[in-house]
Amino acid sequence: MVSTPLRWGMAALAASAGLGGVIPLASADDTGPFSPLTFQEGIEFNDPSRAYQLKLRFRSQNWLVLRSAALDSATVDSMAAQPRRLRLRMTGWVQSTAWFYSVQLGFTRGDMDWDSGGFPNVVRDATFGYRFSPDLQFSFGQTKLPGNRQRVVSSGDQQFPDRSIANRDYTLDRDFGVQMLAAARPFGIVAQLKLALSGGDGRNPSTGTSGIAYTARAELLPLGAFTGGGDYTEGDLQHEPLPKLSVAGGIHLNRGAVRTQGTLGAALSEARNLQSVFADALFKWRGAAVSAEYLRRDCDQPLVKLASGKDSWVLVGSAWNAQASYLWTDRLETALRATRSMPDAAIAQWVPTTQQYGAGVSYYLMRHRVKLQADLTQESQTQPAKDRTGAWIARFNTEVGI
Repeated sequence: MVSTPLRWGMAALAASAGLGGVIPLASADDTGPFSPLTFQEGIEFNDPSRAYQLKLRFRSQNWLVLRSAALDSATVDSMAAQPRRLRLRMTGWVQSTAWFYSVQLGFTRGDMDWDSGGFPNVVRDATFGYRFSPDLQFSFGQTKLPGNRQRVVSSGDQQFPDRSIANRDYTLDRDFGVQMLAAARPFGIVAQLKLALSGGDGRNPSTGTSGIAYTARAELLPLGAFTGGGDYTEGDLQHEPLPKLSVAGGIHLNRGAVRTQGTLGAALSEARNLQSVFADALFKWRGAAVSAEYLRRDCDQPLVKLASGKDSWVLVGSAWNAQASYLWTDRLETALRATRSMPDAAIAQWVPTTQQYGAGVSYYLMRHRVKLQADLTQESQTQPAKDRTGAWIARFNTEVGI
């Protein structure tokens, strides 16, 4: 068995990427039983001198997506069958658990953003940080910005095969910079503040850009902490014995953005200033979970050309997403989702308003680490001076990881 301080360090590292939660402080000094190789969370290599730790984890997602020709047709118009994600993650600490690091690599075509970037963009996370106390830590490098909840929740901890279209259109993504997490717990209430100062160009940017982005997210858990960090996993797999609630909001200012969605999207030929706001809430109790979020992005001059010379635009507008689920047994969960993505009038002739209503089912063999998921979603789109269109989308997803 691994000693108590080392176990604390492992739990801390599980939440360290993206500053997703409060990370406990531990010391590497220990006189208890020691094992150089353990399998509690991934494959853990522990230096006998307590000078470092390396934890290896992987996960893969394979999915099948069928899309109908129209809302009133069962004919399959398109099919996608592919490895959705293949990730390798390496985390650990050096000298003491106060000094932590996190590296994550992605190897599928979608993970590497090959289609939008034109090159194999393998590196997803690369951070090094320090914990001053259980409630204060800093990190430097590339990781997720503290944006909307569904983005910060790992794609491996979702209760549908994919995130919502609200997240697709208006989320923040990974960026390079410095981040801070500060927390307080007065009278059993948990309050957290997450700040980031970053380049604003997304992950693995080219050199020479001069933009800067400021991001802030505040969270309040009035009923206390969720079991096992459950405020950053979808579904109530912990079956919270007492009601738990988290409400959060934030802002993102991206000055000199060079992509159509700030940290995401195609390259622009002219930089733009973007402003984003987001708010979300999560409630869990006795197997039931309800979540909702709102996102908005603004830009003073949304029309702009792409670097290729084609006419384009910054994706400005707003969206909302709501989900509700119930865990019937330790393994079986059903969920409902409603989402609407609404572009502003300035770009409405190119971008339709899209709404989706879906139902999903998950079968958990080892909670979110090994699971089977499926959903059926109705999608409809409306656009000025055009007929309403739509389709049925069926997805099946498998996840396996350690």
